[in-house]
Amino acid sequence: MKRKAEIQFTATFIAEVNQTDAKWKKLIGDYFDPDGDGWGVDHKWAIESWAEEEVTAAVQHKLAPAMSFEMPHLTEGCNGQEKLLLLATSVDFDGIEFTDSL
Repeated sequence: MKRKAEIQFTATFIAEVNQTDAKWKKLIGDYFDPDGDGWGVDHKWAIESWAEEEVTAAVQHKLAPAMSFEMPHLTEGCNGQEKLLLLATSVDFDGIEFTDSL
């Protein structure tokens, strides 16, 4: 009798971006409304919105194919013929942390 097991893992990836305010405004484009309260007030919301939507989609697009592959199962008692199929199934935005650089 064969038995199938789906073993789930959680991994954390950090995307770091360090830009001047001018480059941030250009990078996030429409996520910042210049008619709003201004960059000093709105920049964190605008960057977080951009990251949650755009960066998450980009990471999913690049990561899913790269993280989906067969891997030989090489533990004690195995001859290397058994394979594990690894699939990247989802990427979830987990938040953002801001720091000011000099």
